[in-house]
Order: sequence, then structure tokens, then C-alpha cells
Amino acid sequence: MAARAAAGDDSESTTELQATPYRPTVSNPAALPVPHHLEWEAGGISLQGHGDDRRASVPYLLKYAFNEDVGVLVSGEGYVSSRTAGETADGFGDTTVSLKLHHAVTQLTALGLEAGVKLPTASTAIGSGHTDYTLNGILSTQAIGCDIDINAGYTTLGATDPGTHRHVLLWATAASRDVTERWGLDGEFSGTHQGGVPNQAQFLGAVTYSAAPTVVLDAGALAGLDSGAPRYGVFAGLTVLVP
Repeated sequence: MAARAAAGDDSESTTELQATPYRPTVSNPAALPVPHHLEWEAGGISLQGHGDDRRASVPYLLKYAFNEDVGVLVSGEGYVSSRTAGETADGFGDTTVSLKLHHAVTQLTALGLEAGVKLPTASTAIGSGHTDYTLNGILSTQAIGCDIDINAGYTTLGATDPGTHRHVLLWATAASRDVTERWGLDGEFSGTHQGGVPNQAQFLGAVTYSAAPTVVLDAGALAGLDSGAPRYGVFAGLTVLVP
């Protein structure tokens, strides 16, 4: 949505409260939500892998900013249903807690840094059963009438399968544009690299609708661009800023 690269304004008397969606893209903007207001996101996603493999989940994200430059994020999956190699598992997913820092470079450009720890709250049939650590750097700016978010992340896995590396590189570049006052479009390329595992890359496209300044709905689809990624997926969700 418009002006995501800019920092939030602590003064509610001069600025109408507006949600700061991180959905539906893999990448996040550098901006934090409006300080001292809880913002939450939720949705559903269904992924079709190769063969009979498939995965459906209900992701969520809670965001809270202490000021325009420091905040916390709590994310995870409220429910997961997974089928891999003919075996089916379902239940609660893992939970990630992150500290997020924001720094405004100019009125239109900002930097962000997220430091997170993934807690093994899922069963081993769904999650790894180990703790992971992630650093994610963010550059948000505006160009050719679009909000641009570039993310580069590094994750250290608590455990891996034999023959695979513990270190994972993550990247994502997203562009969003307001088409009308309420409707917007998002597009994103993203992927991962891990030694011993095929690279994953995908393209995501979505449409957003601002039902109110504090409520943003989204829906879209993604397509895998190589053999390591899911073949396709569909999703929908919403972002709500609590007044």
C-alpha cells in the first residue's frame, strides 16, 4: 500500500490511523505499524507440491511498535495440514518471535532489520523440533509509482537432514501499487538457497482491498519457478489495526 517505506507518525491527531500490511508477500516492508496500537494479520494458504504432496495452513502475525523505530513481531501457523510422501499430519505450527528495527533514510526510503527466533511449538511431524535463528535486512523505497520492498535474510537451522547444510539464504523483492483509492496490486519474486537442497524460487501475485483505513483484505496466488518450490498455491487474508 502507498507510503509503506516512510516511517509511521506518532501523532494521531494529525494523521488518520492506517494499517501497515505485511501480507500477502514473503517480504516485509521496513515500516512498523502505528506505535502503541496492536496490529494483527491472519489468513489461509493452500499449496500443491509435486505428486500428491500438499500443505494447507492458517498463518498469523501480531505486530506492536513501541515507537516508529522499535517493535516486536510474533508469527506462526495456527493450524497446519500436511501430506508428504503419503503421510499426513496436522496440528499447531511453530512460533517465531522477532525484534524489528526501523531507520528512515529519506521521506521515501527506509531500512529495516528483523532478528527472530523460531520456537519449536509444532509437533515433529510438522516442524523440525529445533530452534532456528534468522536475521532479515530490508530496504523499502518508491520507484515508478510503486512501493518496493527488498529483503535479504540468513537463517541458521537447529537441525537438518543428512547431507544438507544448516545455513539458509532467503531473498525477496516485492512491488505494490495502488490502482484506486481502495484497490491495489502486489507482485513478488522470492526464493531460498540451502546447500544440499534444490533452490526454491516462486512468483506471487495478489490484489488488495482497503475496506477501511484500518482493515485491508488480500487474495492471490503463487507459482513455483523451479523443481524445489511448490507447483502452485492460493491464499487470502486480512490485516487489522486495532484502534
